[in-house]
Formats: sequence, structure tokens, C-alpha cells
Amino acid sequence: MISLLIKNIKCYTIHDNNRKQKLILIIGLIAGICIIKSNEDTDYEFKEHKSSDISNMKSFYFTYTNGYAMNSYTRYEIKKEDDKYVASIKQDGKSEEETVKVNLSESSLKELEDILNKYNVSDWDGFNKTDKDVLDGDSFSCSIGMENGKGISASGYMKWPKNYKEVVSELDTYFSKLISKE
Repeated sequence: MISLLIKNIKCYTIHDNNRKQKLILIIGLIAGICIIKSNEDTDYEFKEHKSSDISNMKSFYFTYTNGYAMNSYTRYEIKKEDDKYVASIKQDGKSEEETVKVNLSESSLKELEDILNKYNVSDWDGFNKTDKDVLDGDSFSCSIGMENGKGISASGYMKWPKNYKEVVSELDTYFSKLISKE
């Protein structure tokens, strides 16, 4: 499109100066709009975080659905019980009765915090979006409580916060490793 406009500029004579200026202005506006649109989807590393980094977790809850067949949801939950951390893991396709409980070490909990911080999950706080046009879609819910009293809460139905897919993938891997160690 821009090359067509440039060809048109070359066709004008000296007497078409006003037209030439208008055409150059239009090209400039189109280029500016293209640059602005391309930057809207860019993820900046220096983005200011709404909440602090995740550390010293006392609770973690993350669940997501991926269909509406029986037991087609995953739930990861960590609670601090009697000064130790216990993970409750319900994998996709498994029944509630097949939920696995695993004791966590401090280093395992730190590994989870590192995953969450890597993808700036603290920025998810307050995310609550729904695609009301979808009747049988997927959803997620996330709640994280920290020792300092701060927390993160996010949920969505067919709408996802930044880095959602990467976080789910890493959480699936992390919790699968916990189960395999058991």
C-alpha cells in the first residue's frame, strides 16, 4: 500500500505540490498508526509492577478447567500447616479421591515463588475478566497469600492475563515433579 502511494507521489508534477504534501501527510499518518499498533502488543521488561514480588508464601491456590468432561480440571493448593507446607495436587482427568498430598521443603516453595516471579504473576492481582459470548469455555482462578499480609487474586473465563499459558505449563511441570518424588 505504501509503495503504491510513493509511486503516485512520483507521478505528480511541480504544479501538484499541494496534492503531494497531502499525500506525504497521509503516508506519515499511516506509518505512525502502524508503529503505534505494533508497540501495543510489545511486552516491556521495565513495566512497573502493581504488587510486590511473591515471597514468603503462606498459601497458594490455582485451578483451571480445560473442558467440561468429568474431572476435566486441575487444582494446585499449598497451605502452611503446623510450620510445614503441604501441597494438594488434583490433576486433570483424576477424581477428587485421587488428589495427592505432598510435603514441601523450603527450597521447593522457593522454586515455585521463582516461577511465579519469572512471569510477573504479581501483576495479575485484580485480573477478573470474562468473555460473556462463550458458554462452555475454560476458566482459571488464582489466589496467593503471603506472610506479610499481602495477596494476589485473579480469575478469568476465556480471558487470560499476560504469560498465562507459560505459567500453567511451568506449574504443571513443577507439580508433576513433586508427585514423581513421592
